[in-house]
Amino acid sequence: MSANNSPPRIFDRPHLRRRLELRPHRTLAGTILADRVRAELLDRLDASKAASGLALDVGGLVAPLPGWQTVALAPSLPAAKGLHNGGVAALVGDEERLPLAFGRFAIIVSAFALSAVNDLPGSLIQIARALQPGGRFLGAVFGEQTLQELRRHMAEAEIAATGGVSPRVAPFLDVRDAGALLQRAGFEEPVADRDLLTLRYADPGALLKELRQWGLANPLAERKKTPLSRSVLAELAQAYSAAASPDGRIAATIEIVFLSGRAPAQKPASTSV
Repeated sequence: MSANNSPPRIFDRPHLRRRLELRPHRTLAGTILADRVRAELLDRLDASKAASGLALDVGGLVAPLPGWQTVALAPSLPAAKGLHNGGVAALVGDEERLPLAFGRFAIIVSAFALSAVNDLPGSLIQIARALQPGGRFLGAVFGEQTLQELRRHMAEAEIAATGGVSPRVAPFLDVRDAGALLQRAGFEEPVADRDLLTLRYADPGALLKELRQWGLANPLAERKKTPLSRSVLAELAQAYSAAASPDGRIAATIEIVFLSGRAPAQKPASTSV
């Protein structure tokens, strides 16, 4: 693919990989959010009533899948080792360049791992090709309303403190585009729906600390490399305080977009990885 046809570089993928290698404990694994999404994906998997076979978990937040021989694609070596220690077969791979054999898996699932890829259509195409004929994909990514309060208040704070705005909160998937992306990737029966959660925190500092703990610190390619200044943090606290609930707590919206589709029952003979 030529540079002119390359997807825009929104996320700093090398930075994300280095962060995962250096701080493997900073992950969504084991959080209430991850547990909720895992339970939902497993429930939808049971509803599919597909035959048992080889399953792949892109990202490793869903594995193991009960009743399935599960392989997990981990984002880093420490994450793969952790999955191995938990009894799950795992390999390390990049969600943008999936090391998957054509037609290998009956089920592929993914929780949040595709939220920070620069070429989501390309990743979905690779997943569709790795499915057996009639195989099913179930995924969850962050939707565009995720952290909408932080995005708004951060812009207000930076304008007040510095007179300008820098990229701070990642753009996420619009659920209205999700079905078309699944169709473009070659999935049949494409379905996209969403779930909205509102988390509450004592102050912006507590929210930012949890985002770092989840491994969701600013991953944008055009981000500022310096920490937030005290003046911006002060303005951020003031902006949030004006919108706080009566008990003084602040809100953080999390939108989860669920994706579902099936690989065609008959694949073209000429299709290759």
